[in-house]
Amino acid sequence: MRQSFTPTLNTAGDYELILPVALAAPDDVNRIVTSTPFTQSGNTCVIRNRLSSTTLEIFDSTNGVVIQDNIGSYNQTTGKVVLNGFGSNVTAFNGDSINISVVPANQNTIKPLRNYIINLDTAVTSAAGTVDFQNTTTTLTT
Repeated sequence: MRQSFTPTLNTAGDYELILPVALAAPDDVNRIVTSTPFTQSGNTCVIRNRLSSTTLEIFDSTNGVVIQDNIGSYNQTTGKVVLNGFGSNVTAFNGDSINISVVPANQNTIKPLRNYIINLDTAVTSAAGTVDFQNTTTTLTT
C-alpha cells in the first residue's frame, strides 16, 4: 500500500500518514516502509525503515550511506507513519508528491474501515486464484 504527501521544499516539517491497516512487523531482511526518491543536499535519497526496527531513516542512494538515522517511525498496530522535522534539505522530488509505500501485516486481505478509499494500481498489483478441489458431494453427519 502507499500514501502520498507533499513536503514544503527546504522547510522542516512534521508529517503523519495514517494507513487503514496494520503494518508488517520489522524484520532483518525486508524493508516495511520505503519512499519514492527525492533530492536532498544534491543527492538522490529515500526514506526507509531500519532493518529489525520501526525507526525511519533517510538513505542516500547516490553514496550508499544513511544520512539521517532517526526521522520518525511507524506503528505496526495503528498503521501510522510519522516523519519528524523532514524536508529541511529537500530540494526536489518527482511529480507532485513523495509516495510512502508500506507492507501490510496481512497482504492477502486489505480491509479498510470507514471513510477510506483504496485505489488499485494494476501496474504493481497481482492476484492469483487457486482451484478448490473440495468434495462437495459428501454429506457430513454428526
